[in-house]
Amino acid sequence: MKQIGVFGGSFDPPHLAHLIVAEQARVQAHLDRVLWVPAFQSPLKVDSPPTGAKHRLAMVELAIEGHDGFAAWDGELRRPGPSWTVETLASLREEHPDWDLFLVIGGDSLAGMANWRDPEGIRRLARLVVYPRPGSEPTIDDDVIPLDVPLLDVSSTDVRRRLRAGESVRYIVPDAVLRYVTRHGLYR
Repeated sequence: MKQIGVFGGSFDPPHLAHLIVAEQARVQAHLDRVLWVPAFQSPLKVDSPPTGAKHRLAMVELAIEGHDGFAAWDGELRRPGPSWTVETLASLREEHPDWDLFLVIGGDSLAGMANWRDPEGIRRLARLVVYPRPGSEPTIDDDVIPLDVPLLDVSSTDVRRRLRAGESVRYIVPDAVLRYVTRHGLYR
């Protein structure tokens, strides 16, 4: 069985903290590959529509380009409506029965997982790999793989704010992503 990490999010835009988390999940959880899964629409962010799916997928592909242990998966983008993690994991399990799935999430997400759609189903479909997030200290049980990752207070929301204010995001987002953002006039 291949061990596959599933790393979902809006990735609006992807930044270096995303890359660090994905790499540390790959290494520390001994994953064969980490799938980056841009959400069509996060059920938790219905009031702030993300940048178009085409742009977010392109930015993810640019951010992970050249890393054999990373791949982008557009399954949620092909399915309109809220992106429910349990449905994503079920789709991946159906498409790839030879994959052992590991869901990579932040400690803040683990703390709020009881409010997700079918948290028990999520845990049946994937083992949890949890990275620290500022201001969150979730309870880690034996079924969870905790990651030792530098605690970086970087968010896509802050990156968008900086870009709108004309501030530098160099060394916060990959150069290829910044070139894409500039070329397409995103986050003005």
